[in-house]
Amino acid sequence: MNNQLTGLLDGRGRLPWAQARELLTEHVCLWIDLDGIHLGKAPAAPPIATHLWARHHDGSHYARLRFDDDHAYVGLLNVRENVAGGGAGEPVTVQRRPARLRSPRHAGHALLDTLTVDFFEISGAAPVTFLDFDHPSAMDATS
Repeated sequence: MNNQLTGLLDGRGRLPWAQARELLTEHVCLWIDLDGIHLGKAPAAPPIATHLWARHHDGSHYARLRFDDDHAYVGLLNVRENVAGGGAGEPVTVQRRPARLRSPRHAGHALLDTLTVDFFEISGAAPVTFLDFDHPSAMDATS
């Protein structure tokens, strides 16, 4: 696995949830709220969560949303091999690092125990982290 990637970072700013949700078409989303961890299509209403991460089914486009009531601050990352050819966003170097989400000590969680996660870290004056994740049910979530 290549641990250093080149990408394009596109900050979309603060968007109403309906507009932010449109950017997540064909993405599998991951978020944790008061009901636990969720993996699937973007929810109809903004979740009661701080963040939502999303991965496009082609594995080259990622989204990171930070919630502010019924709005979200949206960042998009494209890590296709040919990003040097242009596209929306600022060229960035992405460090890929394996990670693991852990279940609470007192309870196992089937999704967390089988979820593969990598951090996509972009350093600099305003560092940001995207998540790449894989799970057997992830492909079903975009159909």
